[in-house]
Amino acid sequence: MWPDVFIDILPKLLKPIGEFFLSCLFNKTNKILMETSGIIGITESFLNIALQKAKRQRNSFDAVFPLAYLSNQFKDKDYDNAIQFWNNLNIYKEKDCTRICFFGTIGHQFDFDTIIEVARKWTDCKRNIQFVLCGTGDRLEALKKASSNLSNVIFPGYLNAAQIKVLMEISDIGLCPYYPKENFLKSIPGKAIEYLSEGLPLL
Repeated sequence: MWPDVFIDILPKLLKPIGEFFLSCLFNKTNKILMETSGIIGITESFLNIALQKAKRQRNSFDAVFPLAYLSNQFKDKDYDNAIQFWNNLNIYKEKDCTRICFFGTIGHQFDFDTIIEVARKWTDCKRNIQFVLCGTGDRLEALKKASSNLSNVIFPGYLNAAQIKVLMEISDIGLCPYYPKENFLKSIPGKAIEYLSEGLPLL
């Protein structure tokens, strides 16, 4: 949703100001869409938004192609190394806990504050629930500091494809902590598709 996504993150009172300063981008986007023969979207909602910008009805060149996930983008040796990587972190399949995994950008588009709060409340529960939050981003250090006293929150850093594969295999739930913004509500993000490729339920 370009460049709408920038307006979406602004406070309500600042949205008109944001629209004013980004008006050139909105105009360019609309012009491009109006001059196309066909538009492709990952959901019906996204395609409809583009058609509204193009100011026309859907035609035979417009289509929806949902996101997919290319699995096993690694060699057998990489997979074995990934298993050892998680074992070195004491994260392994046999551990008696419910494991909730996340991998992506540790940034402001996700509601990690609620996750840390929940993890803190669950430290006193009898059931062992573990959050494995993987990736890098501008909020990483702040979240590490906020959860420094929590043994059930782990930040392994950036992962390769094999490490992601093994983590999904040894996890119980895939975490999608999106804010309820239009950009996500009208989409099926790649992160959800990735979790579903291993049969993980989405939280």
